[in-house]
Amino acid sequence: MTFGRWIFNVSMAVCIVWGVRFISPAAAAAEKAPKEEAWKAERRKLEQVVEERLKEELAKSVSKKEVAKKLGLKWPVKKPPKSKDEVAAIVEKELDKEAAIKFPESKREEFEKEAEEKYKLYERGDIVEFSIRDGVGPNAKIRGRFYGKTSMRLKIGGRYVLRSDMKEEDAARFWEDLSEEYKNKYIRVQNIRYDAKIEAYKDQLRKVRLPQALQAARYVCDPRVKGEARLNLKNWHALSDVVDYIYKKQKEAFEKKKRPQITEEVFTSNGYVLVEDEASKTKEWMPKQEAKSFRERLKALLEKKKAEEAAKKKKAAMGPGGMPGEGGMM
Repeated sequence: MTFGRWIFNVSMAVCIVWGVRFISPAAAAAEKAPKEEAWKAERRKLEQVVEERLKEELAKSVSKKEVAKKLGLKWPVKKPPKSKDEVAAIVEKELDKEAAIKFPESKREEFEKEAEEKYKLYERGDIVEFSIRDGVGPNAKIRGRFYGKTSMRLKIGGRYVLRSDMKEEDAARFWEDLSEEYKNKYIRVQNIRYDAKIEAYKDQLRKVRLPQALQAARYVCDPRVKGEARLNLKNWHALSDVVDYIYKKQKEAFEKKKRPQITEEVFTSNGYVLVEDEASKTKEWMPKQEAKSFRERLKALLEKKKAEEAAKKKKAAMGPGGMPGEGGMM
């Protein structure tokens, strides 16, 4: 072996030895870490025990079946066979059918006949009677035989009557343009009134039929809702959803009450104590030995923090060059 080769081998051996010595602290920390984390793994298991205990006690104390029983519902509570919109659509179809029987479309033909009769144009020689100037003043009442007309006036008996002195509805019996306008207006008004009667009839039925149909489809109305608001589908809820909602609220209330009790029982029986971190305002369950170490570390950190704050105040009180500031002079 050459001298250079020997030197190289010795150097490598030294490096290996020193390398082992260098990583030893890290290796020691790696070995120590599992020991420190062991109790946390145990704590996770205990947390699972708490959840299982809570689940068991919840099943004994709160159930959807009991909720349904208290509401007077047959168990199991089935979901609605149709949506609220589908139920409402079926009701509307039924109302349309009944309204069509009570208020037939053929009735609208009568409005046209009535309009023709009401605004039928007078013919020459007809005896007519109406008022001018809204019936105000002398000779406001006109009665006589109709002899003819121009675009501006009529001749009734021995008098001429200006169109501008007449009410439009009276003039509609003499001039074609107004006659057609008033016929159409009459038909339109009568149809609107007819539609209003139909809607009023359907509204009256709907107040009874819609709630009945929703109840039959397994929905229930919010008991706080009254009057017309009961026709608003938003105020109706599936019975199954009501049971779920009440069960959820009872479950939350039960867990809120029992979780702290069960947690304390499980952890204290396994030698754990609840430790409060004053700095972060949090609480944590730890084994007694870990809790003791934690409190000691926490105490040391708090004391260190107080010392640092005191040092800062002292430094702030000193003036330039380490001399007391104005606040520190006698």
